[in-house]
Amino acid sequence: MASETASVGLQSHLPNALPAMSGIPTWVLSPGEKNKILSERSIRARNKCPEELRAFTECARGRSISTVWSCRQTYKDLRDCMAPFLTDEAFDEIYEEFMKAKADAAKKS
Repeated sequence: MASETASVGLQSHLPNALPAMSGIPTWVLSPGEKNKILSERSIRARNKCPEELRAFTECARGRSISTVWSCRQTYKDLRDCMAPFLTDEAFDEIYEEFMKAKADAAKKS
């Protein structure tokens, strides 16, 4: 019980510490592990919005700087579709899966 209190107290005093449901704060992740989680979150968000992604890709094909103003609406549609899947809650969900897989791998070795 005392260690739980100490862990929560320590975590709340750290800058930019996100709460972690497993009791292991996110600041224990290496930069590479955090990037893997952020990348997975982006991949999952893109997979939830295939039509919007396809529309933006088609609009941007063959363009360079003109993509900014020519595809503004399709980009906004893509962002609006992906926004609910790019939240802190989505990060926490993937973080929990990652930590569980990491713990399982540690138990096996």
